[in-house]
Amino acid sequence: MSGESKDPAAIGPFVVLRKIGEGSMGIVYAGYDVGLDRKVALKLVQSKLVGKPKIRDRMLREAQALARLSSPYVVQVYQVGEHDAGIYLAMEYVEGDDLRVWFKREDVGWRVLVRALCDAGRGLAAAHSAGLIHRDFKPENVLVGEDKRARVLDFGLVIEEGEDDFEESGEAPLVGAAVDHMPLFSTMPATDLPGAQSMSAAKSATRPRLRRVAGTPAYMSPEQHFGGAVGPYSDQFSFAITLYEALYGFRPFEGDTWKKIQEKVKRGTVPPPPANSPVPRWIHRIVLRGLSLYPEERWPSMEAMVSALEHDPRRARLRALGLTSLVVAASAASYGIAVTQLAEETVCQGLAGELEGVWDGGAKRTVEEAFTATEAPFADDAWRRVETRLDAYASSWVRSRREACEASHSGSLSDRLIEARLRCVGRRRAYFKTLVDVLGGADRAVVENAIQATASLPSIRACSDVDFLLAEEAPPDDPVTAARVEELRAQLSRAQALESTGRYEEALTIAAELRESSEALGFAPLQAEAALLEGSIYIASGRSADASEPLSEALQRALVHDLHTIAADAAAKRIFALGEGKGRFEEALAGGLVAQALVDRARADWRLSALLNNNLGGVYLLSGDQERAAESLKRTVEIIERADSAEPLLGVTHHNLGEMYLGRGDLDAAHRHYTQAVSIMEEALGESHPMSAHPRAGLGDVALRRGALSEAEGDYRRSLELMESAYGRESLYLVQPLTGLGEVSRRSGRVAEAEVYFGRVVALSDALGVQLEYLPTSLVGLGELAARRGDLAAAGERFKRAAAVREAIGADVRAIAEAALRAGEVAALEGDVERARGWFEKVLVLTEDRQQAERGGGMRRTASLGLASALSAGEEGALARSCELLQGLDLAGASPAERDTAERLQAQVCAP
Repeated sequence: MSGESKDPAAIGPFVVLRKIGEGSMGIVYAGYDVGLDRKVALKLVQSKLVGKPKIRDRMLREAQALARLSSPYVVQVYQVGEHDAGIYLAMEYVEGDDLRVWFKREDVGWRVLVRALCDAGRGLAAAHSAGLIHRDFKPENVLVGEDKRARVLDFGLVIEEGEDDFEESGEAPLVGAAVDHMPLFSTMPATDLPGAQSMSAAKSATRPRLRRVAGTPAYMSPEQHFGGAVGPYSDQFSFAITLYEALYGFRPFEGDTWKKIQEKVKRGTVPPPPANSPVPRWIHRIVLRGLSLYPEERWPSMEAMVSALEHDPRRARLRALGLTSLVVAASAASYGIAVTQLAEETVCQGLAGELEGVWDGGAKRTVEEAFTATEAPFADDAWRRVETRLDAYASSWVRSRREACEASHSGSLSDRLIEARLRCVGRRRAYFKTLVDVLGGADRAVVENAIQATASLPSIRACSDVDFLLAEEAPPDDPVTAARVEELRAQLSRAQALESTGRYEEALTIAAELRESSEALGFAPLQAEAALLEGSIYIASGRSADASEPLSEALQRALVHDLHTIAADAAAKRIFALGEGKGRFEEALAGGLVAQALVDRARADWRLSALLNNNLGGVYLLSGDQERAAESLKRTVEIIERADSAEPLLGVTHHNLGEMYLGRGDLDAAHRHYTQAVSIMEEALGESHPMSAHPRAGLGDVALRRGALSEAEGDYRRSLELMESAYGRESLYLVQPLTGLGEVSRRSGRVAEAEVYFGRVVALSDALGVQLEYLPTSLVGLGELAARRGDLAAAGERFKRAAAVREAIGADVRAIAEAALRAGEVAALEGDVERARGWFEKVLVLTEDRQQAERGGGMRRTASLGLASALSAGEEGALARSCELLQGLDLAGASPAERDTAERLQAQVCAP
């Protein structure tokens, strides 16, 4: 690209807005991604450089390396492609300044500088965790956005650990240049240099070593200068130089030639800070360790160095008093455990006592007695499983509490992280206690949902996850407001526990009050949590249509305030609310990509990802896209299986897959998934738990389709037994096994028994005011039984209602046509020609679409014959229509009786 080249109007799919800068590698533009409506930075590499295979390979490696990183402290690469024989990279656009510009501002104090460099250090740590090394860390390669967050960029010199980057080359360029692959000519013996690679004395004495070095000399580590193996510790050295320069205004190893810089680096003498520097000495000691000549003497990792920088020993000495007052002002549940952090190591033992009154012998007896008192057939089994799960959770909590105590005592974490970790374990304890309290007042619904509720206890492991803790919002500065926030969070925990145990109305009442109170308080994180809670309860209680508004609010507030986990949870549930609740499938599914990005950004445990994919699968299924439904549901299964968890959600997903394959007529696949669902649910919940009744009924449906009536009856009876034991005889859940048993009885000739089962389905549906597909199926069954005994009037009414219900619930057209056809046939038998004509005409309209005609060919032929017969006794116009129908008949596959009827009628109405 020459100096006269005009700036392009577009690069790849991106619109070019303006030039940002130009360097040795190429030009950087501000661009716009039309498809995703976002601004991007476009790095266009000079075409003359890309012609070299190694340069091209390195550029591709840069994109691949960055694409693997997912950190808020690294500038993200979105896309790499070719443009006019060059290569471009589309990257995250950050409004702000590079670190060099930023740390020269007068309003930036040393604390702000350290905070920004810690952000950048976390970016390097993320790269190191992915096995990548930056190798050219310097102020120009750090951007500080308007949000005050620093991000590392320009990993153009990134290599994977262990990659060889040495080769012969030519002359050395001037010092201070920002170089990509910089050649260095050195006559120093390798054995004299810190971190140098070994080489024979003869070789080093006889000729200089020629090699290529990546980096900017003023910020390079000794091993980069002198030929040692480069690793994460090299980035740490460059980071320490940058931090030193930012804090004190000059670099520790300055020189106007590369040789002078090398000499100072080799001596390893770091100048003391200026006498008037406000930067405390403990910071200087941390920087000194990062500038150690030998890698093994530096910090063990970037993460360790950042943690040291964030831990102010002076503040640690003052923490006990400050945190004690915060406990008084805020909440014992959340902060009461924090006051021990300056005690001796022995205080971090025996912390199990903090669960007294939460999960101890008395609490266990209370819960067990409550479960037993419900007299639910699965109560004893549920209690044993709940006790085991809660014992394990208690052990995990104690371990996490002890680790938090030890971390606060040792000073291995920053003040901010210690406070966040203590808040985290405190809130886990508060939620634990709330759930145990709800279980202690259990009714049958609570017992039924208890195992799932214990499975959904908030993750304790998250309290040790630094990224999770950093993403958590800090409490309000005002102690009174902080106390009110924790008071409302206690109510939120109770509502969550009530939701997880099926007590939805109580939970909704609390959630509505919480949203009102949080609005009055004006604390945005709590507002987002309250809205998410209300939306979640609506979905859990079957009122998905009502969930979209609070979930949308939760998503919006969480995005504004960087509450990544809340945003991801709200986005995943909003998909289901819009799709299942409102039938807005296109809008719901359009949010899938954003929801997935939020889940990735949240870095939460596997449950969020499983929830998202399960919800996508459900909405795809409802929208009729069975292929994508299968993909999403199978992905859900993979996620849960990778987590090695026998979660009820895994059983639910297999059940959904069984439903999908049954609808497609793939009976083998449906049977396989229903069987897995039963097995998983019985393992996780017990053989008497009613959740396994649902896939058990699915197995009955498969057997019925296969004509295996005895097998179907066994599955339906077991399903009905479990459901009636759990839900009683008036539950809507019963309609599936009752319908199946009615059909088995009808086909087996047990008429009276069949009428009882079908009749219960109709009575339940009418009493509860709910119309499901099982209602019209039972109505058709009753119609067939009435027709068999000659009660044509009753049969006609049953078929008529079945057709109307199927139309109302949006059933498959073929199912509607089936009921309409039987209604027409009964009307014809009754001699009601006009009514019969109306029904037969409806069938022909329903099946006139080619696809429907192919699927319902037999019905269409029967309806045409019935209508032709009804018209055959009419006026001349009716006869002409009758003849037209007969001449257009497709008799392929017709029975002998149908052929005889067609020939007879044709001779009668089509004669000249």
